[in-house]
Amino acid sequence: MQNPAPGLVDAIRSGDVEPWSAQMEALRRQLYWTALAIVGNPEDANDVVAETLFKVWRNIRSLRRTELFSGWCRQILINECRRLWRKEQRTVSVDWESMVADEEDRSQDQILALGTLQAMITNLNAGERAVVVLRYMHDQSLEDIAESLDIPIGTVKSRLARAHAHLRQQTTREGVVGHA
Repeated sequence: MQNPAPGLVDAIRSGDVEPWSAQMEALRRQLYWTALAIVGNPEDANDVVAETLFKVWRNIRSLRRTELFSGWCRQILINECRRLWRKEQRTVSVDWESMVADEEDRSQDQILALGTLQAMITNLNAGERAVVVLRYMHDQSLEDIAESLDIPIGTVKSRLARAHAHLRQQTTREGVVGHA
């Protein structure tokens, strides 16, 4: 997630930013794509993002260092995804076509990356998918992922290893040469 445009945090704190402003829309879109990759469907992703933005708005005064805003928002989003998992305890499938089709300004590289991401995580369970998204979409360290998901680093490593094993198994089953 990119850092917000200068002044967004101050504007939210003062109530001067409109919910439909370009800055808020950019933040909402960043949160949405992460949520969609983690929870797997547009309806749940929209719900998670709405709750995340509400909590950001309500708790913005507790943010002490504005340069940490993006990570703070991502952590709230992850917590909301976890709340949804606990509530529903279900397997989800990702609507990848809508991820690509709904976003007109995606570059060809981004579309290819989404296709690669689809191949990587569609069949992973929610815990594995969250670790993969945070590691490869957000380039987080294993330590940061453990902190974000509130799980031991050993669990992060084992989920990542299981995800890699599932991907290798899937590529072997589909006749793809090479390693995942």
